Amino acid sequence: MGNLIGAVIGGQEEDDNSKSAEELLRELWDLNHNDEAISIDWLAQMLGDVRECIRRGEYSDWHFFLRPSVTLVGVHQRKHPIFKWTAEDIKSWAKHLRQQRQARELPELLAVACRACMLANGYYPRDAQLLSILLMLSPSKAGRRGHLQQIATGEGKTAIVALFVVVKALRDRVKIDVVTSSDVLARRDAESLKAFYGHVWTNSGRLHRRPHFSLQGMLRC
Repeated sequence: MGNLIGAVIGGQEEDDNSKSAEELLRELWDLNHNDEAISIDWLAQMLGDVRECIRRGEYSDWHFFLRPSVTLVGVHQRKHPIFKWTAEDIKSWAKHLRQQRQARELPELLAVACRACMLANGYYPRDAQLLSILLMLSPSKAGRRGHLQQIATGEGKTAIVALFVVVKALRDRVKIDVVTSSDVLARRDAESLKAFYGHVWTNSGRLHRRPHFSLQGMLRC
């Protein structure tokens, strides 16, 4: 398993400072091997399937296949892998997805979201970012509903959240609210993510705080 989706399919150099998928999974195992809510085998399988889906997934006559056991749904009567999809391909795929009731495979959803990220931002997400997303989307265990993650500054929180939102909304057919304590970041990210969200759907927006008063000078206790 390589280090970066963009390097696996070509067109994006590996980052020498990034840890390989094997290193990341090993660290997750070392830190969480007693946590039944985290399946390292599942994470490794999903990460590999996402890569294969981007690199080899082809569609024809509304169907394409990742491997014989996994059927994925396509959108056109021509064949090409997801890493060659255009913005129009993604929009057509998303429209067809919203019209169907059948569930989609997670690798397909995340693979298309990764392609949308590449078209909008010029890069594919790193393995560490994909593993963070997969952890949030992993099957829930009895009594456990989610994961709390701590993402360091500069590690791509915006990209992680945006990709998670797209996959979660499409997979579970729900509306998502992203909440942040920073009004400045909310404005910035809403603007910077317009192109990304626009590849998948058109109805994204933001709500921001509008203070009704300002504080000036010293206040008495």
